[in-house]
Amino acid sequence: MIRLFYVSTAHETVDQDMVDRIAAQAEQKNTEHEITGALAYNGRAFGQILEGDEDRVLTLLDVIANDNRHAGLVEVGRINITERAFYDWGMQRIKKPNFSDLMALMLD
Repeated sequence: MIRLFYVSTAHETVDQDMVDRIAAQAEQKNTEHEITGALAYNGRAFGQILEGDEDRVLTLLDVIANDNRHAGLVEVGRINITERAFYDWGMQRIKKPNFSDLMALMLD
């Protein structure tokens, strides 16, 4: 299993309501694929943690990278894990203005 963290720049049309819809859709789809994680949006950028089987996470990352609601996706880190930080969340929405909580999880 892996935990992957990426950041990207939101398209100018993205707003909080759209991010809430993205998180709700992701929670449903991720649960089906046994992927967990968290999504943060600071008004300009996305930060997201994805956890799960490496092949499934990387397949999802490819889909995310091609989503036109953001650009400039950069993988910040990828680590092997034995336990999930978001074991009961298909996609948790973090409503903080910075990504420090997500970065802290990459230091495990």
